Amino acid sequence: MSSVPSEKVDRRAYLKYLASFIVGAVIFGGGIAAYYSSLPPRKEVVTETVKTTVTGPTVTQTITVTVTQTPTPTFTPPPKPAKMTWNANTSEPGTVGYIAIAAIADLVTKTYPDVLEVLPISVGGATTTVKVWDRGEGHSCYNTLQHLWQVKVGAGPFDPAQYKMKRANEFWQVLWMYPLIYFGMIRAADAGKIKSWSDFAGRAVFPTPPGYGSHEVFRAVFGKDGLNIIDKMDLKSMSVEAAADNLKMGVMDVCWAYCDPGALAKWCMDVDVRVGVAVVPPTEEELKKALAAGPWLSKYKVDPSTLFTSPLAKATKPFDTVAMPFGIAAGKDVSDAHVYYFVKAVFEKKEELGKVVATFTDFAKRGLEWNIEVFKDQSKPPISTPIHPGVALYLREKGYNPEALGILVGKR
Repeated sequence: MSSVPSEKVDRRAYLKYLASFIVGAVIFGGGIAAYYSSLPPRKEVVTETVKTTVTGPTVTQTITVTVTQTPTPTFTPPPKPAKMTWNANTSEPGTVGYIAIAAIADLVTKTYPDVLEVLPISVGGATTTVKVWDRGEGHSCYNTLQHLWQVKVGAGPFDPAQYKMKRANEFWQVLWMYPLIYFGMIRAADAGKIKSWSDFAGRAVFPTPPGYGSHEVFRAVFGKDGLNIIDKMDLKSMSVEAAADNLKMGVMDVCWAYCDPGALAKWCMDVDVRVGVAVVPPTEEELKKALAAGPWLSKYKVDPSTLFTSPLAKATKPFDTVAMPFGIAAGKDVSDAHVYYFVKAVFEKKEELGKVVATFTDFAKRGLEWNIEVFKDQSKPPISTPIHPGVALYLREKGYNPEALGILVGKR
């Protein structure tokens, strides 16, 4: 039996050891690079060279890793400006919009009393508040994502043939407060007759008053770009306060009703308590057609058991339906600093809003994150509408880069 010279055994062992050492050294160097790349950006450009020396049998290996870190500008909050009285146009007292904006006005005024006094000014429905703001009355308006689209493309109440928008180039979004969520509401006794949205055809329907953002949603959902049955309905005009009596007496068969994430609209609550109602959700196919009516509509799941007192409505299983964001817009006459402190108060004390008003239930949990998502949506064609530059200041303070996120920012 032949033997292997001891020198060859030693050489093979050494080469094997050397190979394993080199692999380990490369992995070790990669770990160092990964560590440095995970560090937060520095305030100045820094190039670092890290040297690691590993010594093994008859070999010394030096690994050099060079890391260059890109600077991120340090955010400096704007100085507090002189105090201003901010007249915030909103809808009628008792409506979701008025209650929400009044709560925000109170919160902001208490948080920065040396910078802002915000006053809710009732001027009508959301569409009306935009037009009142457009003619120079008030510092902000109560608006919807649909309004941004209508102004941009010249549709609905902002069709240039009917209305010429004067301040379209400064119709900048300040805040999205909540979505309104839509469904049909009927007398409980009619539950077996009106089962879906298509069954509204041939019925007397209350679509909410003209001037309400919800009225515009109704016309879009049931118009030619949606279910296309609006011409087959008998539309009834009345105040929301009259809805309960008129549904009870049979003046109309269907209410175009809505809620926010925490509660029914006040007038819908009145109908629920006084009449006894059933809920009419869309079918899957109806929802698909409804969402196709506009890029400003989104799908939202609603749970009637948390909203209604009427037994039949309360027993309805959760369902998907259409929703639309409602918010606040302002223009160039409100400084970036004033808007910065306005939204800073709202976002950083969002939990307080959630405790005071059920409307802000979802906002209290993820208000800023949801706003960023809607800001991104409104920045895309065909809406393509900017946020107020003051909002961009706050986003940057929180570590978000609006431009990198695809969010348009208004230019002065």
